[in-house]
Amino acid sequence: MTPSKSTCWFPWLRALAIVAVAAVASPVFGQAIQLKDGELLVGELLDATSEGLSFRRLDTGGVLELAWSDLSPLHATRIKRLQGLVIEDEADPTFEVDAIKFAPAGAAVEEVVGVIVEETPTHYRLRRKSGDLQIRRDTIKEKRRVAVPVTDVFTPQQWYERKLAELAPGDDADKHIALAEHMRLAQNWEKSEQHLLEAQKLGGGRQAAVLPQMIQRIRTQKESAAEVEHLSRIKVMRNRGEFEKALALIADFEKSYPQSRIQGDFELEKKRVDDAQQRDFVEKLVQNWDRTLRAVATDKVAEKGLSFATARTWAEEKMADEVFARLGKLLELEAKTARELWAKRNQIGKRGSDLYSYGIGSWLLGPERVVAGTKAEGANDPKTPGPGSTNDAELERTIRRLREAAERARRSAQNRGETEEEETDESWWTSAERDDKVGWLRAYFAEFGGQLELVLAVATPCLNCGGRGTIVSIGTTGDNQQRPCPLCHRTRFVRSIRAR
Repeated sequence: MTPSKSTCWFPWLRALAIVAVAAVASPVFGQAIQLKDGELLVGELLDATSEGLSFRRLDTGGVLELAWSDLSPLHATRIKRLQGLVIEDEADPTFEVDAIKFAPAGAAVEEVVGVIVEETPTHYRLRRKSGDLQIRRDTIKEKRRVAVPVTDVFTPQQWYERKLAELAPGDDADKHIALAEHMRLAQNWEKSEQHLLEAQKLGGGRQAAVLPQMIQRIRTQKESAAEVEHLSRIKVMRNRGEFEKALALIADFEKSYPQSRIQGDFELEKKRVDDAQQRDFVEKLVQNWDRTLRAVATDKVAEKGLSFATARTWAEEKMADEVFARLGKLLELEAKTARELWAKRNQIGKRGSDLYSYGIGSWLLGPERVVAGTKAEGANDPKTPGPGSTNDAELERTIRRLREAAERARRSAQNRGETEEEETDESWWTSAERDDKVGWLRAYFAEFGGQLELVLAVATPCLNCGGRGTIVSIGTTGDNQQRPCPLCHRTRFVRSIRAR
């Protein structure tokens, strides 16, 4: 018979029910296990620890000492759950309360959480775990509803009394089981066991088949209460992002409980802490990435006598080492670890792309690289559309700098003689402003430094020549002459990319 929606079948009970079916199929010993090779054994479970289990076979009467790895993963997990060796990673029970920020005269802003139990024209009375608090309305800066762990608001007895009044189990076995589950989640083992036993007296309701296992499970957790509490504190530190404290508690747990009955759960929590810390580091790497990139590039271009050829080779081969060394120092990580975590950034959490522009130094890439991967690649139309209007502040700043550079180029072209030699990459680098060199290195590293993924490339027609590559000037004889554009140097475009 399929249980109705009102049945209190919590997810972990389904696993117990499956094992209970195996028990019905084997009335003498009452249990069946499956080995990793698929063989099914029927018999009696004698003992289970974090290392493995002892099992007496029905057919031979022999006792097997098995490691958990000897069983199929599904059966190993089910039996661990049965024996209380793995506690589900269930969310702590929460309760919606009032969070109030207030600031009494002359005092700093303070935030408290609790349940408003009385309101007057001048005050709120807030019920908290530690007692009631009167708050003047005129001192309140903010009031909102939030969900917090019940342990932040209620003592175990207060929470029990609240749920008892809410469920009013009476002679309903299923309601007693529901109340027991609420108490288990709140780690009130005594009350949980009390109501499971009451449900058993009442016939067990819809969960009668699995009640013995549920009672055994809660007793195991009760016996391991100190370990469960320790594990809860690790989880709290993980959720708060206080990883140093979480790691210290993990080391404490390993020292205090070398043969813990909830070792499986502990190992899962260790992995969760490690994963959460990695995510935290990756987020911080992403947050500090561009700032660090700019700082490293700025320091490099400040070096006396730095040539363009040297700067370009450094961006390709050495810039990453300096970036990760600086990020590692900032986050108190080895540079190697910072590099490894950065490589995982898209696996751990998706991130947006950043804009990188070569600016007025785009021509240093050469005509083919300037348009590589853009809509302008292979096009003969010099008016190939650029990026169009944009709300991107960085791109707007780049376009403004290009306009300024174009104006300088026009003035310079008017003052140059016919025989003046065309600008070289080294002469441009020597005379370029610091910000132009920093922007160029930053973009070149993003595209060729091996640490970022190219998302989009855009070629914007040169603002000085309109994307033609040449400008018209009046020669010494008064004739109009086509001259290379002093801004794009015949490459026709300015290159920007988005990379992540």
